[in-house]
Amino acid sequence: MQLQDRTPTTSTLPVPMPGRLAVSYRVRSLPGRAATVQSTLDQMTTDQLVDATGTITAVRHLQGSALGRTMIVLTDDDGNSAHVLFTADVMPQVHPVIYRGSRITVHGLVSRTASNLPAGIEGFGVRVVTV
Repeated sequence: MQLQDRTPTTSTLPVPMPGRLAVSYRVRSLPGRAATVQSTLDQMTTDQLVDATGTITAVRHLQGSALGRTMIVLTDDDGNSAHVLFTADVMPQVHPVIYRGSRITVHGLVSRTASNLPAGIEGFGVRVVTV
């Protein structure tokens, strides 16, 4: 019988978490110029306009129809994720690409339903990411 190595493995990388999705946002650095800044969703203030890229890992139609309010889980390459809500006003434009496995960039506002819950995104639009 061979014994397995039980040496714990450690990493300096953070554990993937809901609400820690990688995002980018624009700030005005000089008049008439803007810079894109990278951060994570949990570091953003509520109502901050952000872009987030990832793969849809879950889809839930909240009103029973593909064109009604829809919640997705968007997961980045590091395993961090966020809930993204698309309202019924937005779904007619984005529904063709809202399916599990679709890789997209979401444009929307940071939202928080409660202070003890991870931040999410209220999505206004999407772009398909080609690999």
